[in-house]
Amino acid sequence: LVQVIEEQTSRTFQTVDQRLQLAANQLQALQVDNKLDENAARTMLRGQLKTLPFVRAIWVLDAEGRILFDSDAGNIGVVMADREYFEIYKRQPTTQFHLSAPVRSRTTGTWLISASRPLSTGVGTFSGVIVAAVEPPYFDKLWREIKLGDGGAIALFRKDGVLMMRSPFIAEALGQVVPDLPEVKTMLAGPDIGAFDQVSPFDGRLRHFAYRRMTTQRDLTLVAGLPHDLIV
Repeated sequence: LVQVIEEQTSRTFQTVDQRLQLAANQLQALQVDNKLDENAARTMLRGQLKTLPFVRAIWVLDAEGRILFDSDAGNIGVVMADREYFEIYKRQPTTQFHLSAPVRSRTTGTWLISASRPLSTGVGTFSGVIVAAVEPPYFDKLWREIKLGDGGAIALFRKDGVLMMRSPFIAEALGQVVPDLPEVKTMLAGPDIGAFDQVSPFDGRLRHFAYRRMTTQRDLTLVAGLPHDLIV
């Protein structure tokens, strides 16, 4: 089951990455044709969203972290330089596709995971970031279709112990860091595939978990668990 879920989740993030690259190329094409303005960019970005039901918005930051273009209206000029999806490219300039820890949107108040890619000038100089707002509840709905059984749980962890997503969805658990759990610490630092027993820090149930490192995003690990009482 965890292999199937990991494959499905990996392909979803791959689709987001490819869409960001396509949108960046189209922005560049509009600029070359002297057609790039706020309205043209918004129309193009909204077109990208039509085939991405799990992405709420796409926006572009300039080299100073200000919103330059946005699929939503009313955000142009807002400074987002303190967000992880911008700071990561300042701290680690070689970073390409990146998934930030879950945060609440400043404009809508909903939870989102920011998927991002850097933008550069023709000579390779950093010129900004293109970002897609991935909605965690989409994955809760998708993963529930797996039907692990009563008390089954699925979670996605980043290598630093941040909980990226969980099903059943628990909003207050998103973005929490849980590396102090011995089994989780071993999982994140260990082999690509494995299993362990753990009492959940979120609902207190003892589960048997299987985990698998994601093939396309190596800093993410997918975990699926069944309660011991259900197994018995």
